Amino acid sequence: MVVAALLDSRERVGNSRKVEVPAWVHLYVSLVDARSGERLWGGAFDEEDRPAGWIKRSYGRFVGGQEQHWRNSGEIAGYGVHELVDEMVDELSR
Repeated sequence: MVVAALLDSRERVGNSRKVEVPAWVHLYVSLVDARSGERLWGGAFDEEDRPAGWIKRSYGRFVGGQEQHWRNSGEIAGYGVHELVDEMVDELSR
């Protein structure tokens, strides 16, 4: 059985190009054996969006034609879920 929780989050203040306060997300996931109640695996994800460094911003703007994008809490949470699932699969497949 998978037990998951969004423990805390803060939505971005500002738009995706200019942010006053970045978004932040804290997730927890645990895999539990339903019969025994034994915790088989657990992981946490805690991330605040950060601005790209000037090299990455310049590269994205001039080479890729993309402006810097500040993520909202939903985008960070989606990324966090993927990271936790990958971590769980890696750990359990050893």
